Amino acid sequence: MNVLLIEDDKITSQLYKNVLQKEGFSVFQAFDYNESIKMLKEIKFELIILDLRIPGRNGLEILKVMKRYNLRSNVIVVSGYSL
Repeated sequence: MNVLLIEDDKITSQLYKNVLQKEGFSVFQAFDYNESIKMLKEIKFELIILDLRIPGRNGLEILKVMKRYNLRSNVIVVSGYSL
């Protein structure tokens, strides 16, 4: 199963990646909006772990692009931002 981690914090992304790879997932990483969109258009992902705060635009913009291009995937939204 292909998993895309969209997370600008490289340490956090690597932690997710290590755990998911140990469970047998194929893990791809994107660290900003443009990189995320490029990967979403090129590769089919069964799961996306999406940080709301990424460089370029926010995670909600990525969801809008996915909807516009009918890119269907399960999405888990995460954020380290507290209110």
